[in-house]
Amino acid sequence: MSSQTPQELHALLDDVLCASVRRITGGAADKPRTGQADLAHRILDSMLAATDVSMHGPKQVAALAPTGSGKSLSGLAPALLIAAVRGERTVISTESLSLQAQIVDKDAPVVATAVAYVLGLNAAQAPKTAVLKGWGNYSCGARTAATLADLTGFSATGPDDLDRALPGLARLSSVAASSTGKVGAKIGQAAMAGRTPIPRRTPGGKAAFVEVDGREYDAPAAIEALRFACGEGPEPLEHRDVHHVETAPDVWPLVSTTTDACEGAAKCPFGSACAPTKAREHLADASVIVTNHKLLAIQAATGAPVVIGSKKIGPVDHLMVDECHALANIVRDTGAVTISGSRISGLARRVGKLLVDAGTVVDDGRAVADQVDVALASAVFEHRSASNRSAVTRLGENDDPLSGVAESILAWVGAARKALPSPATISDYATGIKVRGLLANLGSLASEVGDARTHVPGVARWLETDPMMALKTSPVDVAAMIRYNLFSADVPADGDPADFDPESFDDQEIGDGHLRVGVDGRYELSVTMMSATLPIRFAPSVGMTVQPVEYPSPFGAGHGNSALFIPQIAPGDEAALSPFGRFDTGSHPAWAAAMMTELVQANDGSALILAATTTAGKFYADALRKALRRSGSDIEVLSQWDGPPVRILLQRWRSDHRSVMIGTRSLMTGVDAPGQTCTLVVIDRVPRAAGNPVDDARVEQIRAGAMLDRWSADRLVYVADARLLLAQAAGRLHRSSSDTGMIAVLDPRLLRNNKFSYPEPTRKMLIGAVEHMGHKLSTLTQATGWLGTHRAAGARVTAVN
Repeated sequence: MSSQTPQELHALLDDVLCASVRRITGGAADKPRTGQADLAHRILDSMLAATDVSMHGPKQVAALAPTGSGKSLSGLAPALLIAAVRGERTVISTESLSLQAQIVDKDAPVVATAVAYVLGLNAAQAPKTAVLKGWGNYSCGARTAATLADLTGFSATGPDDLDRALPGLARLSSVAASSTGKVGAKIGQAAMAGRTPIPRRTPGGKAAFVEVDGREYDAPAAIEALRFACGEGPEPLEHRDVHHVETAPDVWPLVSTTTDACEGAAKCPFGSACAPTKAREHLADASVIVTNHKLLAIQAATGAPVVIGSKKIGPVDHLMVDECHALANIVRDTGAVTISGSRISGLARRVGKLLVDAGTVVDDGRAVADQVDVALASAVFEHRSASNRSAVTRLGENDDPLSGVAESILAWVGAARKALPSPATISDYATGIKVRGLLANLGSLASEVGDARTHVPGVARWLETDPMMALKTSPVDVAAMIRYNLFSADVPADGDPADFDPESFDDQEIGDGHLRVGVDGRYELSVTMMSATLPIRFAPSVGMTVQPVEYPSPFGAGHGNSALFIPQIAPGDEAALSPFGRFDTGSHPAWAAAMMTELVQANDGSALILAATTTAGKFYADALRKALRRSGSDIEVLSQWDGPPVRILLQRWRSDHRSVMIGTRSLMTGVDAPGQTCTLVVIDRVPRAAGNPVDDARVEQIRAGAMLDRWSADRLVYVADARLLLAQAAGRLHRSSSDTGMIAVLDPRLLRNNKFSYPEPTRKMLIGAVEHMGHKLSTLTQATGWLGTHRAAGARVTAVN
């Protein structure tokens, strides 16, 4: 342990913060913002409380730090400082890839350089940062070769062969781009043989696709992924991952694998060029490891030491979760289970493709799948009433819809596993990787069948009939999972819990003297959770014992110079919005689309339109394009459903400052377009989630625990979640201190005293997400006039500059 006292460490932290700010601003500033420094010192205090036996303060920090407040520096400065001084290691997790890239490629190198400067270290001694991504994020040579063989007959037995495939793939890509229908093996073989096949076009035919393992994939996207995985492009091996290729995510499994299906680099013929292995070589030497919420969620939901406590990563002392508002929902999604006939029939089909003589196992699997569908349909019928024809049926504590078929499922899984060859006996790597993956999937099905049959407190179970008959489960209260599996860890391998006598100590030091072990043989990490937006009741939802500290937004001036438009009800609107006597979300898009067109024209484009549903978003894209064409406008309208990957569409939107981007919930977070690209954000209506079993169970849990009525509990779940998403959507407008513009929420329910107004407690909670804009407008005439004035003022500023 270092000799610096806590006071001396805080003084060093101030020096690191100032040195970092000078480097970030090019010398224009030499001190951090007040909130930035306060958060950094709180984090350092929590770190010391977790690892220094002389410190006894809170080990947790929760922070509401708005966009632009510099929370990345607030976290990295203490993390890299304590790494350099005490050898302590930190995991930082983000939800978005953009923030992960910012930390690794931009912020961490600057702060590490500042730490080295303050401590007098050379470049080799500066603390290092590495990225931890899931195995399946990286390209896999063996899986790529297997897909190549399926599509083209090309045989690759090592990394050099993949490079030789690139010319043929280029020819195949050209053919696929001009074809419709299936791009079959004969076309692939011709392309790989040096010929350029004639594109096949069928009038009215479906878009070009390839077929792998019985599933269809977009042909151009699949071939693009293959070219990237075979080595095309400048990216080094450790960057051969899904985040560095411009292709659709759904084709990525064609060139990647999972840890279950991987036989290990040492045994694999492509092991010398294994991208995930190469990426992980940097982890052991890293002081700060940057990962994503999905990996943390796997550990929280399963208890597997994927990150914290991983032997490959080594001891971790501190955990920071940025964009922490999303963690609980990601844990719920990760812990979810689906049992369906479709799942079983898909496994049976894969078994059949791997066996020359499958005997009856494939037909038996299809028969079991049919039995499951019948059993689930019967359970739905038993629970339904004449007044309830919902596609979702919640299950009670004693319900077991699989009681008559569970044994059949398990028996078939056993037979299928027995029929498959042992991976150790398979010489063909392409077959081996498929068999290992299939065996893992069969094992998961067997364990999940048992879990889904019985009621477990804190886990929701329900039946769905759309889009398919299925039994589903999901954890509801994930706080305990997060607290136990992420906030503490088992003693590392060099410290044996048996060496400690629980009767004789409260805290003890182990290893290099900075891990404190409790009576259960586990040690606590310091935990920092921070985000630009936080839901109500955030702390208990993730197992934290401290309440969030709220920091001011640095964009206060921009908010004051911006406008909020919520349209009041005009004559004739009631009939358009309430054909059934109440606000009708199905009628709302037609009413909102006309208003959107006028707002976009008044702003001359430069807009982001966010829809509550996919159906509405597609309607707005079509309506706006038609209206702009009729008016003779050349404003380009892009939508996330146009075909290319969304990130490509966002790049086009950012590069054309007059264009309009239309999307739904996925674009309400993580989209940055500072400056003139986005001066108008239109949100069609409050993005409240439809009723669902998981959130209903959260409501019931709050009712029981807090003794609340149903409507109050509903506000703490459905309304609170909608408020959070509304705030995030509105936050797309201000991405820098100079950004100004308009937020238009075309939902009259947010205004008082009209036929559609929300109940006042609900309305106040929702309006709080957007009411900080300086100008409040309620008529379309006011809104278009304000936009025209704002646009003219912006043009004058641009001309002067």
